Amino acid sequence: MKRIVMGLIVAALAAVMLSGCTVHVDANGFNTCRFSEERTANVPAATAKQVRIDADSGDLRVEGVAGLTEVRVRGTVCAAREEQLKSVDMRTSQSGDDILVDAIIPSVSFGNSPYLHLVVEVPESMAVRVKDDSGSINIRNVASVDVDDESGDIEISEVKGNVRVTDDSGSMVIDRVAGDVTVDRDESGDIRITRVDGGVVIDRDDSGSIDVQDVKKDVEIGSDQSGGITVRNVDGRVTVRRDDSGSIDVRDVKGDFEVGSDGSGSIHYSDVGGQVRIPSDKR
Repeated sequence: MKRIVMGLIVAALAAVMLSGCTVHVDANGFNTCRFSEERTANVPAATAKQVRIDADSGDLRVEGVAGLTEVRVRGTVCAAREEQLKSVDMRTSQSGDDILVDAIIPSVSFGNSPYLHLVVEVPESMAVRVKDDSGSINIRNVASVDVDDESGDIEISEVKGNVRVTDDSGSMVIDRVAGDVTVDRDESGDIRITRVDGGVVIDRDDSGSIDVQDVKKDVEIGSDQSGGITVRNVDGRVTVRRDDSGSIDVRDVKGDFEVGSDGSGSIHYSDVGGQVRIPSDKR
């Protein structure tokens, strides 16, 4: 019986390979990405200033390339069933100063939905704006970044201007930013922000640790519901307006250090050049 089953599996795989599709199989012979198909597109970028990407579901990597004069998009459609491949569309267009990259992915009533992994190369002077439902995001060496993400880890580095992020879930790592960094909302996941020439504002963080280091201007945390806060080496002031739970550890700050309200958790600080204002029960 085992020989018959194995024979059927081998025959099925051979038929798929002959059809020209790629097969991804795990140790058990099954995977949600059993079939894949490549998509490519190039859009001239001589008059464009920004690329707007609606990534839907799947991993996204965006990289600025010196001397590039177009936007290059490579997509990999991944599906559990072969017939799902054709249902996924990758569209590119230009509207005014913006180049648009849209992933069109239909949802399914049962089973696994297909998804689209994207690699986008852009001129390094171009701004990047992303809306993403699920999957990891990696962006580096671009003019500025604006990300609205529902789930998945985010990595952003080497940005010449400002960075703004709204994130529902997943960790966030932001490094080497010449402008300001603003996190409007982070519902869950750790935040690590390092080497920022401007200031850092984290308006709202529901859960997960916050680690901020090497900032040339001010650091402000509006509301942190849970998770520890660590801040190191800030040339401006550090302000935590409200912290519900978790420790606060601040060191090497040239300006003032202030905590408006603090629920549970200790407050530690050292090497603060300006004034220190914290709740009286934490002194």
